[in-house]
Amino acid sequence: MPDVLTELLTLHPSPPRHRSAVIAAACTAAPVLIGGTLHQPGLGLGASTGALAALYGGRGAPLRDAAAVGGAGLALTAGMALGGTLAGQAWGAVLGTAMWTCLVSAIFSVANARPPGIVMPVLVCAAGAGLPPGHAVQRAAAVAAVAACATVLTWGAARPRRAVSGTGLAIRRTDVRRLAAELPASPVPWAATRAATAVALAGSFSLLCQLGRPSWAMAAAGAVLGRGGHAASANARARLRGAGTAVGCVLAGALAALEPRGIMLAALLASLTYITELVVIRNYALAMVFVTPLGVLLATSAAPASAVTGTTVDRLLETVSGCLAAVVAGQMVTRRWAVVQRRRAIAAVLERTAELLEHPQAGAAPVHRARGRLALVSERTAGERRGVRAAAAALDPVAAAAEELAERATNGALAEAGDETVPVALRHFARLVRDGRPRPSRSFPAPLTELATGLNAWLTADIADRARHGGACAVAARASSATHNTFPPRQESIMTSTVLPVTVQNAVDAANAGDTDAFLACFSPDGAVDDWGRLFRGHQAIRRWSDAEFIGVSVRLTVTGVRRSGDTVTVSAEVGGDGFNGPSHFAFTLTGERVALMRITA
Repeated sequence: MPDVLTELLTLHPSPPRHRSAVIAAACTAAPVLIGGTLHQPGLGLGASTGALAALYGGRGAPLRDAAAVGGAGLALTAGMALGGTLAGQAWGAVLGTAMWTCLVSAIFSVANARPPGIVMPVLVCAAGAGLPPGHAVQRAAAVAAVAACATVLTWGAARPRRAVSGTGLAIRRTDVRRLAAELPASPVPWAATRAATAVALAGSFSLLCQLGRPSWAMAAAGAVLGRGGHAASANARARLRGAGTAVGCVLAGALAALEPRGIMLAALLASLTYITELVVIRNYALAMVFVTPLGVLLATSAAPASAVTGTTVDRLLETVSGCLAAVVAGQMVTRRWAVVQRRRAIAAVLERTAELLEHPQAGAAPVHRARGRLALVSERTAGERRGVRAAAAALDPVAAAAEELAERATNGALAEAGDETVPVALRHFARLVRDGRPRPSRSFPAPLTELATGLNAWLTADIADRARHGGACAVAARASSATHNTFPPRQESIMTSTVLPVTVQNAVDAANAGDTDAFLACFSPDGAVDDWGRLFRGHQAIRRWSDAEFIGVSVRLTVTGVRRSGDTVTVSAEVGGDGFNGPSHFAFTLTGERVALMRITA
C-alpha cells in the first residue's frame, strides 16, 4: 500500500504542458455543448475524442506542432471510421482493432511519432467499435472536424522555439524507400505484432468472460504497450494503470452519480482532460485517476443513473483484463530474436562506418541512422525479461566498440590515420557479427583492437553456450575454435580502473545529487549529450534533455566499471530512478577539464 500511495502522489519534473492542455480541454467541451444544443449528445461525445489530437502538440515550432497534431487527427479519424464500421460485430471488432493496432504501431514507430504514440488512435478505434452500430461516416467526420480545430488552435498558439525529440508524424518523401527497406530487419514489426496480440487477447478474454465492454479492455492493452513494447515497460505501466484506475473508479462513481448534463458535463470533461494532460507525463498512475472518470462519464452521460455502478465496475474489470493481456504479450520474445536483432544492428553500424571511410563525400547520415537503430534495439532488448536481457547484454562490449569507431569515423579521426585496411577489416567484422561464427584472421588494424577483443570474447562465450546446449556439433565447433584464434592478442592497451577522473566524478555526483547546474558546469560551452543517437548540444539543450529524461526523473547512477582510452572515459553503470532502469554505458570525451561529449549507449 505505501508503494501505491507513493506512485500516486509523486510528481516528476517535466516541461510545461498548459498550452496543449487548454486546447485539448476547449476542443473537448465545444462538441459536447454543440451536440447537446443540436439534440445529438451521442454525436457530440464521440466527436470530443478528436480533441485528443491536441495532446501531440506543444513541443516545438508552430509548423511542426501543427503537422504533428494534424497527423494525429488523421489517425484518430481513421480509427473512428474503422471502429464505427465494426460496431456491433463483437469478434470482428476485436480482430479489426488488433489489426489497426499493428498498422498504427508500425507507422508511428517509423515516423518517430511523439508521445502519447499509438495510445490515442487505438483508444478511439476501440471506442468507435463500442458504440451502437450505424453513423460511422458521420462520427468520423465529426472527429475530423474537432481534430482540424485542434490543429488550427495549435498553429495559432504555438511560439517559435527549438523542437525536442520526436518529429510528429511527418516523413520526408526521400526517406520512404529507405524506411521500407529497413523495416523488415528492424524491431518495429515485432513490437507492432506484440501490441496487436495484446489487444486481441484483451478483447477475446472480455468477450469470453462476457464482461460487457471489450473496447475498454482493448484500449487498456494498447495503452500499456503503446510506449515501448518490452517486458519491463509493460509490467511497470500495467501496475501503474491498474493502481490509478482502482482509485479513479471511486472518483468516477461520485461524478457520474451527479448525472451531469449540458454545461456541467462539458465543464467536467474539459477539466478532467486538462488535468490529465498536465499530469500524464509527471505521474502516469495519477493520470489514470482522472482518465477513468473521463471514460465513465462519456459512457454514462446518456444512460440512466442505475447504470453508473455497473459501468464503473466494468471499467475496473476491463482495465485489469487489458493490463494482464499486455503483460502476457510483453513476454513474447525469445533470446534468439533479441541476439539476432542486436547483431544485425551492430553489423549495420560497422558496414555504414566502412562506407563512410571509403566514400567520405557521401556524408555521415547513414552512420547516424545505423547508430539510431542500434540505440533502439539496445533499449528494447535491455527491457526484456532476465534471460533475454542477459543474452543480448553479452554483446555490450562489441556494441560499445562499434559505437566508438563510428564516432571516430564521423569526426574524421579514422580517416586521418590513413590505414586503408580499416574498411576491409570492418566489413570482415560485420560479417562475423551477422553470422556469429569465428573466422580465422591473422591481423587487424590497430584502431580496431577494442572491437576485435570484444568480438573474440563474445564469440568464445557464444560457442561455449552452444556447446552446453547444442550437442555433438556444438562441441566440435568449440574444439575447432580452440585450434584457431579468431584474433591475435591485443596490440594496444586500454587503461582499466575503478577510479573516475575528477570531471567525470563531478558529473556523476551532480546527477545523483539532482543538481542540474553542477552537472552542466562539467560540460564545455558547446558540449553535447548523445542519448542513444539523439544529440543535444549546448547547455540549454542539455538542460531540457536532463529535466525531461535524466536528473528530472531522479536518475541514480551506480558505477560498476571504468575504462579509459585516450581522452574517452567509458563508465559502466546501473541506472535507477523514475525513468529508464538497467545497465548503460556513459562514454565521456574530455577536452581539458570539461566534458565535450557524453554518449549514452547500452
